[in-house]
Amino acid sequence: MENKDIFTFVKNGELEKLKSVYDLQRIDLNMKDEEGTPLLICAVKDYRGKIVEWLLNQGVDADALDKNNKTALMWAAENRSNYLIKTLLTAGAYPNLKDKDGKTALRYFVDESYDELKGVYSKRGHEDTFNTIDLFYSFGGDCLLKDNKGVSDCYPLCIPGL
Repeated sequence: MENKDIFTFVKNGELEKLKSVYDLQRIDLNMKDEEGTPLLICAVKDYRGKIVEWLLNQGVDADALDKNNKTALMWAAENRSNYLIKTLLTAGAYPNLKDKDGKTALRYFVDESYDELKGVYSKRGHEDTFNTIDLFYSFGGDCLLKDNKGVSDCYPLCIPGL
């Protein structure tokens, strides 16, 4: 079985096939595709929650990096997947790792939530967004970290009139 077949199983959400191959061949679940993307990140990008859970239960590196030094947690945050963020943090993903631009997973989440956060201050809704930000904090997320341009992770939360 080739690595590309394993990635196809993940992309198609075929957990049982993935389990069967793993049971028979004990493949390295920390493998990367030809572009340098770890299997876990592939599962996160394709919103394959059950596969993400299974991979983490098999002991894959929750902080594995792709070619841009992005982690699965950063991808989950960029895609605003609260479920995957919680799953990854609970499994031990470190929230303060930085990508090649110095951005953390929290920063990706805040950037992608900017328009919603703007609405929160005027409407006082959107509890999920704040609950996810609190989740990052409870697992050690640090909003005072700055990217390579000197901008802090939670800069939108500090903009007057937001």
